Amino acid sequence: MILGVIALIVVGPKELPAMLRTLGRYAGVLKRQAAEFRQHFDQALKEAELDQLKNDLTGFKSEMEGAARDAMTAAERQAESADRAMKSQKTAAAPRSPDPTDAGSAIKSVPPDAGPAGEPHQT
Repeated sequence: MILGVIALIVVGPKELPAMLRTLGRYAGVLKRQAAEFRQHFDQALKEAELDQLKNDLTGFKSEMEGAARDAMTAAERQAESADRAMKSQKTAAAPRSPDPTDAGSAIKSVPPDAGPAGEPHQT
């Protein structure tokens, strides 16, 4: 209010409306420039955030690829280990042909109803 009274005394009642219009125009121009500056600033900030997000996603992708590669390697090792174990069990469980030089094989080949010398029992 005090500024209005001082402006009325300094500028005069004739010139005061024109001066207020001019001040209003300059205030509008300053508001538009401030809004434009804020818009550019927000856009730059958003781009920086997007760049950071992109870097984060790239890092996450690299971590996931590494984890997948490690898991695949571990699975391949497990599969190879299981394959070797199955092969070793098959070879251990395979029936052996009787060895004629083995003394135990001669005993095993005697029929169960044979006597002590391998002759059939008489009943």
